[in-house]
Amino acid sequence: IETNKQKKQINLLEKNGVKVKAMYIFGYPNDSISSLKATINLPKNIGASGAQFNVFTPYPGTLAYGDYKEKLTTFKYENYDQTNLVFKHKNLSKIIINKFITKAYFSFLKKTLIKNIFTNQKINLWKSLFLGPPDILAALFLKHFKINILFLNLGRVVLNLF
Repeated sequence: IETNKQKKQINLLEKNGVKVKAMYIFGYPNDSISSLKATINLPKNIGASGAQFNVFTPYPGTLAYGDYKEKLTTFKYENYDQTNLVFKHKNLSKIIINKFITKAYFSFLKKTLIKNIFTNQKINLWKSLFLGPPDILAALFLKHFKINILFLNLGRVVLNLF
């Protein structure tokens, strides 16, 4: 779907009180540095209230798993959590993908903060940040930001106050 059409539909939903969370996947088999850069820029342009960034994961039992069975780098199911690259990617390393996911979150949160300041909206970065499933968020924070579980749980409690 063209970016302009996405933006138009998201703006319509947001205008009518429906908060949109856009979800993006890094590390598709044909991804490259340039496609990751383009993915980081997309959330800034479409106007969603929230964003989530994950790693392409060929789950056991799926067709993708069969396609990547020879390229898998781990068979530990706990690593199949959308935050770990579990196969040998032809263009990207696990470190590069993780750095781009971190950049994507910071870029989105910076955009959200600036938008809220200039539109006099209540600044609520907590909600923009904590819109994802708890297990994925916990893994992301522990890996990328080195924030302990106590802080993460405190953030969830604060969210319930809004």
